[in-house]
Amino acid sequence: SEEIPDELAPLIGNKLYGCDTCQEVCPWNKFARPTEVSDFAPRNAIMGMNAELLEEMKDSDFELHFAGSPVRRAGLKGLQRTLRAIKKNPNKEQ
Repeated sequence: SEEIPDELAPLIGNKLYGCDTCQEVCPWNKFARPTEVSDFAPRNAIMGMNAELLEEMKDSDFELHFAGSPVRRAGLKGLQRTLRAIKKNPNKEQ
């Protein structure tokens, strides 16, 4: 896949993956209630991840950490490509 053009980096801000934005704007989420179902709990391995770990991650580690997660649709290469754009982005702190 191609690199994200530099002129689009400001539009990305610091968002590596778009699910947070979808959750924030979804009108149905006003009806959502917290759940105790463990399948929906944050995964410790993912929550502790940083840019350096993602940059160096191998495909096998990605599959291990993100198995059963919608993040797999973006794929490791896609996340790494977006991370490179974020790092070049002058507005990444937004």
